Amino acid sequence: MPKIAACLICKDDSEQDGLKRCLNTVTPHVDAIFVTGTKEPQHKIKKICKKFGANWSFFPWIKDFSAARNFNFSQVPKEYDWIFWIDCDDVLVGGKTLHDAVTLAEQNNIKAIFARYLYQVELDEEGNIKQI
Repeated sequence: MPKIAACLICKDDSEQDGLKRCLNTVTPHVDAIFVTGTKEPQHKIKKICKKFGANWSFFPWIKDFSAARNFNFSQVPKEYDWIFWIDCDDVLVGGKTLHDAVTLAEQNNIKAIFARYLYQVELDEEGNIKQI
């Protein structure tokens, strides 16, 4: 089965609630998680990463999102076949299909998958859309 690494950038401890919510939805569906912080403090973020078994790294913010993202991606070892990118304030809905989607993509020589993204959506307790 292809190995999937989730990658996230987390600014600082002010994003701790979003990161916890995000990792709760992502962790069961990926093989590893790589979180890169960009500003201090990172004490709470590091604790959350430890709790979820995520790998934490730091890249000082240089006003270049692509540089931070590329650094984050560079933390993923070559043994991972796919990188799943998600913002730390997002949630993954339908994650149970992630490995199946990757397997199907590989069988059909597809190199990238794009999933729909709902911006500014409120979900209920079961993960159903409550309000957009």
